[in-house]
Amino acid sequence: MKSHQFCRLLLHARFELDRFESALDRLASHEFPSEVASCLIADQKRDSEKASASLDVIEADFVDDSVGSADRLVSEYRKLMSRRRFLEVLEKARSDEVPWSLVPSIEQLAKQLLPGVSVLITTTPDVNYMVGWGHNAVTIYLPKLHRANGFLHVLIGHELFHPIVVDFFKTESTKVQPKLRADCQDYLKVLGIPPDLFFSQRLDACLNHALNQWEKGLTELMCDMGAAAIFGPSALWTVSGFAPIQNLNSPPTMENQFYPPWRLRLKTICDYIVQVDKGDEKIEQLSKDLRAAGLSKHSDYLVRCFAIESESFAVSDLAPDPMRELTVKVYQHIEGSMDAARQFISTKASIFPKRWTNTLDEVPKLLGRLALNVPPSELLDREKHESQAASLTGITTTCWIERLMLEETQQLDLAQFRRLCRLMLKAIEDAELKRAFSEWGTANL
Repeated sequence: MKSHQFCRLLLHARFELDRFESALDRLASHEFPSEVASCLIADQKRDSEKASASLDVIEADFVDDSVGSADRLVSEYRKLMSRRRFLEVLEKARSDEVPWSLVPSIEQLAKQLLPGVSVLITTTPDVNYMVGWGHNAVTIYLPKLHRANGFLHVLIGHELFHPIVVDFFKTESTKVQPKLRADCQDYLKVLGIPPDLFFSQRLDACLNHALNQWEKGLTELMCDMGAAAIFGPSALWTVSGFAPIQNLNSPPTMENQFYPPWRLRLKTICDYIVQVDKGDEKIEQLSKDLRAAGLSKHSDYLVRCFAIESESFAVSDLAPDPMRELTVKVYQHIEGSMDAARQFISTKASIFPKRWTNTLDEVPKLLGRLALNVPPSELLDREKHESQAASLTGITTTCWIERLMLEETQQLDLAQFRRLCRLMLKAIEDAELKRAFSEWGTANL
């Protein structure tokens, strides 16, 4: 690279770095719902200072090593360009972009499920929930269109388990891969493909397809189980509302990124709740507690809705698929891994003490507050001067039961739905504030 070319590229790199630092300064002036975004901005500023120092060193070294300096300059410029994606993520993480009342509670949940990992909540124009993760950092993307829909945000529980289940596949893949390879060989023979010079290439391509299908399918099912382990029936009801956007029996293909059929996902959630968490027994006990609290209508609708869900999701045949025979074998291996997967999820979820099975006793008290149009954020005790903050899972279960009752009685119009969402998000915010204040008070006694 000639001297004038190097100077132009160096000038351009410094210009882009200056633009990046100006964008960081502008973002730092905005309000964020937690300290995570501010810490990330501070980290990016430190990286910019290092980049600026590197550019100075590269410029000074150009006289003695023009080729090496040019290569280092191109590398530094590429690193700068790769950092620009943080700007959009941070831009969409402002308080006026995300459901800010939910963020602190999700961060507390994430701290227990993912210790030592910072979690940033941001939004996306896509009507879908997504997650990305790297070294000690997780970014959860919420659909901006549904930012006020507290019921849908239960799906955050699903996204939080994506970085968790990675460890499961480190050992499980080594067990399943040889079996899938044998299945692919049989599949190619059935198609009449001769074992010629190109057979191994075709086998590798077929095995790669089968492995992707197996890992993607089992990953989604495990993350569904993770949401069920934390939120219980709330996860089942939320996914039930999200599922009808597609054919329940749609086969996992490259076109839909190998997502498992919705009907199987719903059955997997329901099986986890019933088999692992003994959900049918706990729902029956909650029903009795609701009756004892004078909430017999809520009790009736709770039992009815849970029974309907548990009976509706039977495994059915997949819709037609060009690679149907191989897909069936892949899903047989998924079924073979399910017991180990359930145990893995159960162990990981047990780290979070306020999961749904441990907070059902809060529901009758919280429903009483909700009936008065009061955010169900605390557990009042008439015999005590102080009250406890409600749990995240207790609040979501309560609001879902109220919603189900309104749906069954055909009272859930748009105004009622918005009222419930506002009360849910407000309750989650108030409960987190109360919990933080109580912890501060205890620490400063």
